[in-house]
Amino acid sequence: PGCTTSRGFLAERPESSAGRGQAVSIELRGNSIQKIKEDFRGMSRLRYLGLRKSGITSVDDGCFNDLVSLETLVMRNNDLSALTANMFQGLSNLTTLDLSSSGIYFIHTSAFRFLTSLKVLNLDYNALKTTDEIQPIFQLPQIQTLSLRCNELSSFESKNFLLNKSSSLQQLFISGGSLRKFSITTPTFPHLQVVELSTCSTPTKLKWDISDKTLLENITQFYVEENALSFKGVQNVMQNLISLRHFKINMVVRWIKRGLLSAVCKIQSLRRLDLFYNNMNNMTLKLAPCSQLTELYLQETNLDELTNGSIQSMKMLQVLNMSDNQLTRVSHDIRSLAFLKVLHLDNNYISKLSCEDFENTTRLVELNLNTNQIPSLERYTFKVALHKLEFLDMSENDIDELFSNTFEGLQSLRHLKMASDDLTLMKIKTFPELRNLVDLNVSFPFGYKPKLQGLQRLENLTVYFGKGFTFKNPYPNKHGGLSDLKLLKSLTSVWEALPSLTYLDLSYNLFTCDCSNAGFIQWVKTNKQTQVVDAPQYKCSFPVSKEGTLLLDFHTQSCFNGSFLCFISTTCLVVLTLLTSLVYHFLRQHLVYAFHLFLAFLYDSKRKKKNDGHQFDAFVSYNVHDEGWVYREMLPVLEGEQGWRLCLHHTYFQPGKPIIENITDAIYGSRKTICVISRSYLQSEWCSNEFQMASFRLFDEQKDVLILLFLEEIPAHHLSPYHRMRKLVKKRTYLSWPQAAQHPGVFWQNVQRALQAGGALTELVPAGR
Repeated sequence: PGCTTSRGFLAERPESSAGRGQAVSIELRGNSIQKIKEDFRGMSRLRYLGLRKSGITSVDDGCFNDLVSLETLVMRNNDLSALTANMFQGLSNLTTLDLSSSGIYFIHTSAFRFLTSLKVLNLDYNALKTTDEIQPIFQLPQIQTLSLRCNELSSFESKNFLLNKSSSLQQLFISGGSLRKFSITTPTFPHLQVVELSTCSTPTKLKWDISDKTLLENITQFYVEENALSFKGVQNVMQNLISLRHFKINMVVRWIKRGLLSAVCKIQSLRRLDLFYNNMNNMTLKLAPCSQLTELYLQETNLDELTNGSIQSMKMLQVLNMSDNQLTRVSHDIRSLAFLKVLHLDNNYISKLSCEDFENTTRLVELNLNTNQIPSLERYTFKVALHKLEFLDMSENDIDELFSNTFEGLQSLRHLKMASDDLTLMKIKTFPELRNLVDLNVSFPFGYKPKLQGLQRLENLTVYFGKGFTFKNPYPNKHGGLSDLKLLKSLTSVWEALPSLTYLDLSYNLFTCDCSNAGFIQWVKTNKQTQVVDAPQYKCSFPVSKEGTLLLDFHTQSCFNGSFLCFISTTCLVVLTLLTSLVYHFLRQHLVYAFHLFLAFLYDSKRKKKNDGHQFDAFVSYNVHDEGWVYREMLPVLEGEQGWRLCLHHTYFQPGKPIIENITDAIYGSRKTICVISRSYLQSEWCSNEFQMASFRLFDEQKDVLILLFLEEIPAHHLSPYHRMRKLVKKRTYLSWPQAAQHPGVFWQNVQRALQAGGALTELVPAGR
């Protein structure tokens, strides 16, 4: 049985044999469910749930509690209106959530708190009006992609998001008829790589404020439509995206006419340019300055000709897509693209091919000429230069005849598509010995006797039978036709769709007797219309243990009754996953700490053998956010006035050396370690490593080598996640800068006494040794 619903009917239900709790994917689109209650109880294995267009208006709290394995939830095109606090309770494993077109105008501040694994969230085409409603999204620990197209937001400004820490967001898609302002003026989105600014039904020109272009330095992909920004605005944005690699512009013909491409081509980091969905008929593309591009997409641009010199300068171009246009010939410029690997010219009006069209594209791997008007192929069209070609699609052209050795020279070809209703004549030697061909999709005309013996690696053969082709009068099969295809794994023919099929001969093939052929074996045994010639004599060739046994003697029942074995393996996997998760959750810090202790132990042992002295009086461990205080307050006193030699990672860490080695050298090369502790310090992984290493040295040497200096007042309960630091704070005296604000001199005297404690520097190693 499948899942139950409050009202309506099920569009699709899981197989009854699987049982309610065994389903892993359920699609319930197009129902009239209205309200979700306890409809998914016990479905702990479910990974995909589709509830689109089901009239859902409300979701009971906790109704998803049992869906602990759910990864994808699609609830688009419903009438949710509001997202309540406990709507998604239990979905801790969910990674993708689609709530687009659901009339959402309110989101509770706690609605997403259970979605700790969520990476992709789609809220397109809703009625969200304020940034307060979307702020909780940016606090999700693993959020990567957020889509907010066509809402009612009036602005999107990073300064309005008050977050405890920076967001992990990588991709942002946003638009709206009311959207007037977009800005990233704070380091809220340091990982943002992709930004799309599109338009809705009511075009608006929004303003993008840029105060510091370094905040945009990680943005590598930018998509924009003409009505989303003004021409001057997009020019300003382009000048500030200093790391841009992929630029996509749709419906921007006016911008192109005003010279946008010349500005775009000046971006030296740019590698991919998408211009599709732009009507560029009768336009001359000025792309010559874009010589740095490696990918160019011009599909659906109404191009009828690519004038000579348009892309000739793109010597590094590897991908060129010009599909769905009005081209009548292969552009002459393509001959100059020596590094081209992928070329798509499908769905055009190309009426002729010649061997000169590809004479210099010797690196071409994929060529798609599907659905053109090519009437014939010259005998040596592909022989001259396409020796590395692996994929060729020539299907749905006007080719009515294939000559012998048409595909000669394509010794690397692995996938060939030649299906066409117009193909009426095919020579016996049409296919030479394409020894690497794996996949063949072809039409066999009436009267054709397949001669495919050279295709020794062929695994998949899809055949479209031409007009008049019949199986009722079979051809004699004497070591020809479909025999001798030693690696053929699947002959794609849907037998039920061939009501006239009465005769099938697969003699002299090397059959594999395993569960991949179970369906075929069952079909041979049960069908009463088609005669499978000599089927009882078909013998197994693989695996070796079955070699020589009869194909029809293979016990297919074991393929369909593997539930117990599947249960055992699944249980073991679940237990292993749980154990791994528990160890990671509860013992992660212990494992990391033990690893660093081991490294420190090895280093300390080597140092004691060498009897090395100390290069510095103290190593200063601090977070980069506190660097100003260190240079402004600490260094002038400790180095300038008191004369101590301090080691700072920015100054003394060796470039190219592993960071953990630099940390170990700094700590053991100094008499003491000063930890400048702040909230930023506690959240830093590398600062944590430095503290752990220093605390091990304290434990190992039993000397006063660690000085704790607190820059901020941090309550003890905030230190509870950092149990080792909390333990030291309870047992040892530490220094507090906030408490010494009125008497800084006393504070630095205490630091001096702490540095002097434990003996003076006995051996000073010169710096740089």
